[in-house]
Amino acid sequence: MSQASFHANGRPGATVLDRKLHGLWRRQRAFVHLRGSAAVLLTLATLIVAGLAVDWLLALPPVARMLLFLGMLAAVGTVGYRQWWTQLRPFDASRAALQVERHHRELGSSLIAYVQFGRQPDGSVALVTAARDQAVRLAEPLRFDELVVFGELRNRMLMALFAVAVVLAVSVQWPVAMAAFGERLLNPFSDRIYPTRTQLVLLNPDQVVPRSAAVSLAAQVEGVQPADGRLLVRHAGTGEWETIRLSVDEQGQMTHRFSALDRSAEYYFRAGDGRSATGAVRVVPPPRVQRVQVTLEPPDYINLVERELTSLNIRAPEGTQVHWRLEMDHPLVKAELLPLDERGEVTDTAYEMELREDGAVAALSLPVQSWRYRLRWTLRPSESGPLLVFDDLVQHQLQAVPDAPPRVRLIEPARRSQPSTLQGHMPVMFHASDDHGLSDAWIVYRFEDDEAEYRVPAGDLSGQSTGETTFGWRLDETIEGLSVGDRIEFTVEVADNREHSEGRQRARATPWRSVEILSVEAFLQMIAEQQVEAFEQVGQVRDETGESLYEVRRLEEEAAETDQAETEDGDER
Repeated sequence: MSQASFHANGRPGATVLDRKLHGLWRRQRAFVHLRGSAAVLLTLATLIVAGLAVDWLLALPPVARMLLFLGMLAAVGTVGYRQWWTQLRPFDASRAALQVERHHRELGSSLIAYVQFGRQPDGSVALVTAARDQAVRLAEPLRFDELVVFGELRNRMLMALFAVAVVLAVSVQWPVAMAAFGERLLNPFSDRIYPTRTQLVLLNPDQVVPRSAAVSLAAQVEGVQPADGRLLVRHAGTGEWETIRLSVDEQGQMTHRFSALDRSAEYYFRAGDGRSATGAVRVVPPPRVQRVQVTLEPPDYINLVERELTSLNIRAPEGTQVHWRLEMDHPLVKAELLPLDERGEVTDTAYEMELREDGAVAALSLPVQSWRYRLRWTLRPSESGPLLVFDDLVQHQLQAVPDAPPRVRLIEPARRSQPSTLQGHMPVMFHASDDHGLSDAWIVYRFEDDEAEYRVPAGDLSGQSTGETTFGWRLDETIEGLSVGDRIEFTVEVADNREHSEGRQRARATPWRSVEILSVEAFLQMIAEQQVEAFEQVGQVRDETGESLYEVRRLEEEAAETDQAETEDGDER
């Protein structure tokens, strides 16, 4: 039976020539696999060594490491795709036959005819069979595998093996460094650093501090200890690293203290060939009072209603209850009001404020006092963060205005001493005032050369804060044992409406007045004498007034004569 036999459906059966064409395709595929893997290994090994060197020398930040890793993946993927994946082709008998015919010219077109006739015999079966048999005979002594020369891959494979050997040598020589590179590459946010002769360990790598608080940065120097080193700091909002030179102390530490930090910052230390991990200082701004509401609740003795302030500087009468309500922009854990001494230092007394609405509102109620005060806030910037204490350096004033004693002034009688009879009616007029209201008034009197004092109610002043009052004092009805010849000293006393532990505040008019008790005859005689004296004084004033008028008229006449003479002299000239 001919080797170019056919199946009943017209498809050719597998022959030696078919197997040789498949063998050529498999050898070509193996060639592509070897060449592609060599290219990928060479690229990957080169990138690993180069990436290790770059990251070790430059200490790439997380973003740069992420970009490096993505770039390596992209480079390896591109090489694998172009030099490996795209070169893998499915079996094609026609393409394989053409490749063999180009290498063996003596075959002519017999192989391609063999393949094409085998796919769909057309025409005489005998003729097709003869053509296929001829192709089999011509190709049988030939070796198709000669078309694929694996020797061409020697240099490429040697380069790939050399690159892999370099990676292995680096891994053996610096295994810790290679492990660190792998961790830093796969986890760009890792703080792992490369091994050095000098190692730097941050003592407090990440800190959260209040704004303007003092911050200390320190690192422990291990291994080979140089004499000095550097601290590199980059504040938030700036792209430049600030270098601060430091010395290594006897304990092998480098320390730098910032008296106050207003912005967050990141930092690291360098000493010898060592570099610390990057630390961070997060500066948290103080909470702000968004709304101030201070309610003043006046005491009962003041005829005022509650009023509200929007200032933390408070001035209110004694006895006023002060209610603070402060709305914050950040929930608090604790809020305190701190009284200050005369030097502005915080005293031992602190008033903790009540927190409401999940810490967003701080409230406190105290009776008004006279001192300066500051506020202190305590908050937690995050659920797992530390508690931060903020001292508000602004001082506020809390002033208690003391309740001043009332004021009183005698208007009538105006003279220091005056006479009266037993049935005399003494009109007493006085002006009284108080900052928050009056309550009562009295006539206080005493007998001359006697220290005992007596009081006569002179009116109810409740509801008044200022005004004049007239009181008709009947001497015989209010003074017991009064007789002719007695001399009574008296004044007016008023009280305010505030109840103290020792009573209401009172005030007396000064100086005291006095009244002498005369008989009716003596009183009338004194009145007559005063009238005569008054008439004499009136006459004297009248005489003096007449003389003054006469002198004024004489002067006016002399002035008129002088003016007339001057006028006549001027006309003659």
